Amino acid sequence: MKFILVGIVFLIIYLICLYYPIYRASQIAEKTIAHNIPYEQHPHNPSMYILVAGDSSAAGVGAITPKESIAGRLGQKYPDADLLNIGVSGAQIEDLLNVLKTQKKHYDLILLQIGANDVTHFSSYQTIRKGITEVLAISDQLGTKTVLLTSGDLGVIPIFHWPLSWIMTDRTRKVRDIFVEESSKYNSVSYIDLFYELKRNRVNLTNSYAPDSFHLNEKGYEVYYHFVEEKLK
Repeated sequence: MKFILVGIVFLIIYLICLYYPIYRASQIAEKTIAHNIPYEQHPHNPSMYILVAGDSSAAGVGAITPKESIAGRLGQKYPDADLLNIGVSGAQIEDLLNVLKTQKKHYDLILLQIGANDVTHFSSYQTIRKGITEVLAISDQLGTKTVLLTSGDLGVIPIFHWPLSWIMTDRTRKVRDIFVEESSKYNSVSYIDLFYELKRNRVNLTNSYAPDSFHLNEKGYEVYYHFVEEKLK
C-alpha cells in the first residue's frame, strides 16, 4: 500500500511538471496574441495581389514587429503588392476553409500557414485530410500560385516533454504526409516540407521561440521565410 501511495504521488508530480509549462505558456500567449497586429500593405496601383491566411504563424504572433513575420518579410520582398492578411490565432483547417469561402478576388499568390493547431488539438486524420483537400481546391480557384506550409516538428517545441513530445512528433509526421499527398495533386500548389527540411539542414531553433515557448519569434520567422523564398524562386 505504501509503494502504491508513493507511486501515485510521483505520478501526480510528473503530470504537474508535464502540463504546467503548457498552462503557463497559454497565459503568456494570451497577452502576446492580444497585442498582435497581422502585417498588411495596400499600396495604390498594386502590381500584384497576395493573400496570407491561416493560424497564428500567418498572423505573425510572437514577432516583435509585424514586419518581422513571414507576411511582413513577403511584403518587403514585394513592396508594390497589395497584401491582405486574414490569419487568425488558434485557427484550424476548418476555420481556414470557412474564411477562404468568403474570398471573391483573384490573387497572384496565396500563402497558407495551417495545421499546427490540428496537430495539438488532436483533430482526426480523416478530418484533416478532408479539410485540407477542400482548402486546396478553393485556393486553386482563388490564386495563380499557392504556397502551403505547416509547422516543423512540434515535438521539439520547449513546452512539450515526453511522452507528449513523442506524440506531437508522430502526429506532425502523419499530418505532413497528408499535406504532401494532397498538395501534389495541384500544379499550382507548392508545399514547404518543414518537418524534413529543418532536420535535413540541421536547423537549430533553440533561440527561435517567443516567451511563451510555443510561437516563433522573429528569428524563427526568418528561418521559415527562407524556405518560403526558396519556393518563390
